[in-house]
Amino acid sequence: MSAPTMMVNTELVEKMFFIPRFIVDNQFFTHSECDFISQYFEVNHITHRGREYSDTSNIPEQRKANVVLMTQPDEQTVWMWEKFNNIIAHYNDKSFNFDLYGFNYLQFAKYDVGDKHEFHMDLPLDGKRVDHNLMENLRKLTVVLLLNEPGVDFEGGNFQINHFSEQFPWETNLKKGSVLLFPSFLLHKVAPIISGNRQSITVWAVGPKFK
Repeated sequence: MSAPTMMVNTELVEKMFFIPRFIVDNQFFTHSECDFISQYFEVNHITHRGREYSDTSNIPEQRKANVVLMTQPDEQTVWMWEKFNNIIAHYNDKSFNFDLYGFNYLQFAKYDVGDKHEFHMDLPLDGKRVDHNLMENLRKLTVVLLLNEPGVDFEGGNFQINHFSEQFPWETNLKKGSVLLFPSFLLHKVAPIISGNRQSITVWAVGPKFK
């Protein structure tokens, strides 16, 4: 009797095990750059309470935060867009190896006392449409820049990733200037803010469907 056909590509399986759960880079953005970004959005953009998905009226407590989307750079921020492009390209080539086109907008978020974002994925399923997803492509890599300092500018607001159970999440231990990168299909949350306010920039690198 002939040997059974191998249905699993073991080389690809082994490669998948080397995809990191997440990466934190503490060197790419300086504190002064973070201060500039925070001030820029405070002066030039009005945040609003809004939902990311257009069909979630039945879960009003999923995210509580003030946000604004930026769909193209200006003279003051083109350097920031270039930095995000560079860090995405660097860590995708080094660690994730996703098929990416790039990103088409970024989000500034300000979490005040009591604000939060419960466990969720950034990769919408079941036909959910992401508002402002201009290229209509699949989110693959989530990139978060924390703009201010935990324990100084705010208390609470821990960024956690759920790998097995909501009771035992991975703690990312971000600090001011940290850039967090992780696959967009991982469940993650921002814990409630106890005092102060937490500010961040989020970028979603997109590409064709996973194969």
